[in-house]
Amino acid sequence: MDVNKMSDDGTAKVPPDDKVWTDDGKLLFYQIQEKGSDWGTGHILDTTTMKHYPEKIEWLKFSQIEWANENSGFFYNRFDKPKSRTESK
Repeated sequence: MDVNKMSDDGTAKVPPDDKVWTDDGKLLFYQIQEKGSDWGTGHILDTTTMKHYPEKIEWLKFSQIEWANENSGFFYNRFDKPKSRTESK
């Protein structure tokens, strides 16, 4: 599977700069953007088990992700959910 192509129709992707590993490489935070949108949804993958954490972070746009020491958490910024479709563009 191409990690930068996340859907069969090619409309979802992981932008190259939106993948951040912990220092030990055990956890990966990445964003998926769909249908050419700048908006992304963040996911966490445990690379030792290849299982995803159930939490997802929505409404990411031009976000910087930084892991805390010892994989204790991470810092990010995101937008509030838009009130209407026109606000999400």
